[in-house]
Amino acid sequence: ISDKLLQSSEDFVWPLDISFAGKFIIDVEFLDLKIIPPE
Repeated sequence: ISDKLLQSSEDFVWPLDISFAGKFIIDVEFLDLKIIPPE
């Protein structure tokens, strides 16, 4: 039972971590574009 619970927990957290990391990267790139003027 604990193995099944752990697996379902990982399945739930894994996509959440990916979406959070993706949002963080997008925010950083957006800030870089705002701070650094295009040549």
